[in-house]
Amino acid sequence: FAETKSPQERKAIQNIIAKANFSDENAFNASLAQISKSAEISQETKFEVIKQFGGNHIDSVDGMDYQLKKVKNHTKAIEQEIDNKSRKQESLDLEIDELETELDSLPFDSPKRYEIQEQIAQKKEQLENTNDEIKRLEKDKPEDISFMLREGFLVKLNPNGSRSIEVDDNFSLKLPSHRLPLTTTRNLRTINLAFPFKILKDLHVADIIFSPKMENHAVPSVENRKMGHLILNSLGIDDSRILSEESIKKLRKDLAILNPKNGKTNYEHLIDTHIFDVDSFKINKSKLRDVLISNRKV
Repeated sequence: FAETKSPQERKAIQNIIAKANFSDENAFNASLAQISKSAEISQETKFEVIKQFGGNHIDSVDGMDYQLKKVKNHTKAIEQEIDNKSRKQESLDLEIDELETELDSLPFDSPKRYEIQEQIAQKKEQLENTNDEIKRLEKDKPEDISFMLREGFLVKLNPNGSRSIEVDDNFSLKLPSHRLPLTTTRNLRTINLAFPFKILKDLHVADIIFSPKMENHAVPSVENRKMGHLILNSLGIDDSRILSEESIKKLRKDLAILNPKNGKTNYEHLIDTHIFDVDSFKINKSKLRDVLISNRKV
């Protein structure tokens, strides 16, 4: 990340990271805090750091929402600055027009012409700089109010006030409630559901494991939230907080058992292991739990 920044910012970020003691589990968060306070690093870069790296330490829904509000406030500040620059742009346009009108009314030999021409040149330079600043601000303004909660998982504040967690570019799960406080079992289980769902989606068995079928940008059903809890609980993963990166890595490794290497399809494998019951055309939750617990003990 630092390599993409100006020499001054790159050096400041690299110095902070180089001095961090990564044998301490809080080192990364401490480094982020130092970056946020550094006078050598621009507000835009600090905001990028929040967007890309600031969510790793968050383990509660309220903490997630606090970070979203920081992104929202930053976006509002940029929008306000764009509005201020736009008003300045309009004012400079008007002043230039007035000066040019005055210049046109003066005789060619008027000594005042040079003074007005100088003013016009100065105003045009200011206008060009203002236009450049507006373009920079537009570029820096986030496309949406979101940040990376975990690698590959984006949290987003929607225009209607609801929150979503994106499992990929084309699919997101909406949190059941956006009333404060946000850290409820329903919201927490929806976020933690996103992790096994994404992994099983990549294994092409999500639509078999989760019933009813998960819908894009919709609140997951109670049944699916319970299934997510069952999967995590069976694998011994604590879901009383938002899963850590390490827990997600463990989850991905453990759920690989549902991806056969015997030439059979995932669907056939689920039938052979009796996880999917053909007669009822449903997942046998007890068998799924047994298989996951057994795999956990290996």
